[in-house]
Amino acid sequence: MKNNNITTLDMYLDFCKNQKRLNPNTLRAYRIDILQFSSFIAPKSFPETDKLALENYIKTLHNRYSPRSSKRKIASIKSYLSFSSSLFCLYSIIGISAATRFSPIRREDALGSWVITILLS
Repeated sequence: MKNNNITTLDMYLDFCKNQKRLNPNTLRAYRIDILQFSSFIAPKSFPETDKLALENYIKTLHNRYSPRSSKRKIASIKSYLSFSSSLFCLYSIIGISAATRFSPIRREDALGSWVITILLS
């Protein structure tokens, strides 16, 4: 049976494909970047995800990847977090019941402006 739930990541990638007109290779790279970030942060509970954890993630990127790849990964994560944060705010304004066909947005999907602020600094 097909799962009709659409994740926030799927919505973001669809937005990138249709609104930003990004190349399929870029979309694939963004998906990988975001899933890698999610798996790095996931073992921690989000109240404990702090500036140090994000700095460690960025250090890991710089140690493991070329500067160009690291910058792309950070940019794709920032863009995704901005999108999901905006989406979360929109759902809060219109009521989550207006989006019943979507998966519930988890706190992990909309970490908030503090994460974006840390990544921007």
